[in-house]
Amino acid sequence: MKKEGRISIKIEKPKRKSIKIKGTKQKIKVSIEDNGEGIDPKMIPNLFTKFSKSIDGNGLGLYISRKIIEAHGSKIRADNNKKNGAIFSFSLPVLNLPSKTIV
Repeated sequence: MKKEGRISIKIEKPKRKSIKIKGTKQKIKVSIEDNGEGIDPKMIPNLFTKFSKSIDGNGLGLYISRKIIEAHGSKIRADNNKKNGAIFSFSLPVLNLPSKTIV
């Protein structure tokens, strides 16, 4: 029987003093963390490669995520939380749309 867990998603727009600028693009940081068992430390170096999996799935989800994030000029990383669970984080450029644009 699995215990109930928690997943939290945090999106931060940097404070004015800590805005990271690459070229002329501002970036936001996205962090996704849970309170599960964490990631096997032996798996972390290959976590974002094709067909890298532990138990379930086909091992492509994190590989595809990495490719999408890299296409936006960023990198994704994964670490274990200090207490328990894992945290995935990446940055994405802020898109400045004209105010009349509807997405």
